[in-house]
Amino acid sequence: GSARLKENALDPLRPLLAEIAKTAYTIDIEGHTDDQPLHRYYRMDEERMLETNWSLSGKRAASVIEYLIQFGLPEQRLRLVGYASNRPLQMVQQKAGSALEQARAQNRRVTLLIK
Repeated sequence: GSARLKENALDPLRPLLAEIAKTAYTIDIEGHTDDQPLHRYYRMDEERMLETNWSLSGKRAASVIEYLIQFGLPEQRLRLVGYASNRPLQMVQQKAGSALEQARAQNRRVTLLIK
């Protein structure tokens, strides 16, 4: 249930990002979650806020956008997309134990669509 980037997670992409920065391509940053329902509350200022898979997928994408902006990509070329659990890489039906956990881990991700 985290949207925090792992340290150095995007370092391998730096050469590719440097090439993309020289172009006019736009990048859709797509956040994804696993299939486990997320409904947790937290406080922001005086308001009680609900976090769901939808908001988590958006936060994951936003954390990558912040990285891309710091890298030097113009904000106008970036678009945030949150898919929650609606576009899994791995189906989880019929899986159990470590196979289920591996499938869920692969579904928790951020993808970049360069166009």
